[in-house]
Amino acid sequence: MSGFVAHGRTDPGRVREQNEDAFRVSQLPDGSTLLVVCDGMGGHGGGQLASAAAVERICRSVAEAPAGQDARRVLYDALVQAHAAVLSAAASMGDSQMGTTAVVAWVRGAQCFVGYVGDSRLYQLRNGAVVERTRDHTRVELLVQAGQLTPEQAREHPDAHVLARTIGAAVAAGTLNPEVWREPLALQPGDGLLLCSDGLHDYLQDAELFGLGEKLDVKAAVDRFVSEANQRGGADNITVALGIFGDTALRRHAPPARTILDLPSVPASPGVPAAAPAPTETGRTPAWLVPAVVAGVVALVLGALGGWLVRGKASAQAAPPVPTVSVDAGTPDAGAPAAAAAAPDAGEPADGGTAGAVPAPAVDAGTAAPAAKSAPKAPAKTSKSEGKQGKAKK
Repeated sequence: MSGFVAHGRTDPGRVREQNEDAFRVSQLPDGSTLLVVCDGMGGHGGGQLASAAAVERICRSVAEAPAGQDARRVLYDALVQAHAAVLSAAASMGDSQMGTTAVVAWVRGAQCFVGYVGDSRLYQLRNGAVVERTRDHTRVELLVQAGQLTPEQAREHPDAHVLARTIGAAVAAGTLNPEVWREPLALQPGDGLLLCSDGLHDYLQDAELFGLGEKLDVKAAVDRFVSEANQRGGADNITVALGIFGDTALRRHAPPARTILDLPSVPASPGVPAAAPAPTETGRTPAWLVPAVVAGVVALVLGALGGWLVRGKASAQAAPPVPTVSVDAGTPDAGAPAAAAAAPDAGEPADGGTAGAVPAPAVDAGTAAPAAKSAPKAPAKTSKSEGKQGKAKK
């Protein structure tokens, strides 16, 4: 079947009285679907207001975008506008720490465009595994990418929730750099798109996500994710939005059969060899041909050896004795050919080598093009541990 079904839920968790998360699952007039999850921060209700304002501004910006505009530009502008809206609200409330994370998935047909700021995540689930996910804009993620921490160490690091990028928060004013992926995700039937706040991914490992929601419809799967996070501690607000493409439940779909025409002619990524087609019956050597060829070669070798021995014996018997000749060493033999010095042919071309790699096209920084999947910029000194009162891990 075709189509896309989605459902979302937010829960305060087992410790907090106030829920500073917000989400939206919105069907747009053009038939596309927008999923947004935000995790707010700030004192005296500032986080709750920040996340709600960001969700509202993002959804309105995407819905009002001109038809035909590049989807990546639309998401980038929507996140920038959400940043301005939260800063404006923070100024009116006098809360300089008011801010939020945001992760957005815009599903248009079989493509999903992704943009985000902070540590709320998107996972693409397929056939029992996570095939793609966003990388947190946090200090520890910078250390992981630099090879200074392992992912396991990052989870328990004291700065695990210190954000490098946020929407809002006065200390980050004017420095927002939303990450919008240049290439959309290609969706296959059965793919799941899971958006969540850190209240979920703090407790659930990536490898167990598909199994927890497998064979459940979107609503039942969302409820299962929230319930599991609460059972494992529920120290933070928990928000989940789940969409499934081409199905009504998370299921394993067998990959489509591949033909030789589908096989890549070059490696898909550095160091990974391209797949080779399996041998077929028509490509195998007939079983009777190998011994026949071997026998023929042996017969030819034995015949040639026998002929050489016979001719050598006859020549030795018929050859007359060679008279001894005295040669003057100081006089060269006029009949001997002179040795020719071997010189390189001047007209022979030299080794030209190989052409250099073609550089990647440059991006005009002045147009504020959507960012690629690259490492975050210098971290802003913003921590959800400072904005979320009473939070155990933050």
